[in-house]
Amino acid sequence: MSTKIYDAFHVVDPATVWEVLWRIEDRAREAVVDALRRHYLELVVDMDPDVPSYREELVRAETDEAIFRLRKAHDLINDGYKKNCTSPLRDTYSLDVTLALYPHKQEFFLRTFCDHASMLGGCLDFVAEMPELRDFHYQNSTDPPGADFGDRVTRRETWDAIMLSSGIGRHVVLEVVCWEGFYRVDPWLELAREWWGAPPELPIREEVWARKLRKLARRIAERCGWDVDRTHRALCELQSLGLIGRGATN
Repeated sequence: MSTKIYDAFHVVDPATVWEVLWRIEDRAREAVVDALRRHYLELVVDMDPDVPSYREELVRAETDEAIFRLRKAHDLINDGYKKNCTSPLRDTYSLDVTLALYPHKQEFFLRTFCDHASMLGGCLDFVAEMPELRDFHYQNSTDPPGADFGDRVTRRETWDAIMLSSGIGRHVVLEVVCWEGFYRVDPWLELAREWWGAPPELPIREEVWARKLRKLARRIAERCGWDVDRTHRALCELQSLGLIGRGATN
């Protein structure tokens, strides 16, 4: 028997289903825009001006350096998202955020889709705390957390009935973020307007390298189960001895 897993919610009052759905959409889009704004700023301040061709591109752009970096960050995010749309691999730019609503016997059931490997991972976590919804997770290999046997049977029968149609189930999809509509949530133009008169302060090269080295230390420590501070100090020592170059932090 194949494993069936449905991370889902039951709309407590079906009369409020559309109000609840729109509230989730609005709050999710706010979370998406906030996450994108933070990511843009991170990309801009971490951009290495010593990358080959950086200065030539900046001269040709004939604009403020912060705006130039913002454009490069915009291209990076869009290219990454576009590649993800045709790739089975999930990474930082797996940006699709979707809500699926399933009707069943005058009731409504909601599933949320947001890749936690993405920079938008977690933007739908608030849904689990909404009083208008109750958990309706079903997994045929284990009992749902806190569910008694009767509740498990109800969940199994409900999802079996919903998914009877080709294993997909008849449902309505609401795309909070999708490739075709990414421009609706992408805050880059708003950031450009804000920065035109008051651009963020760009760090000096040493600060960029130091931040990247700290990020590298964190990745190594998490993968190997080491202490982050000790790993960082070791990398700094290796760099001071010339045993690793700045390229190692990219």
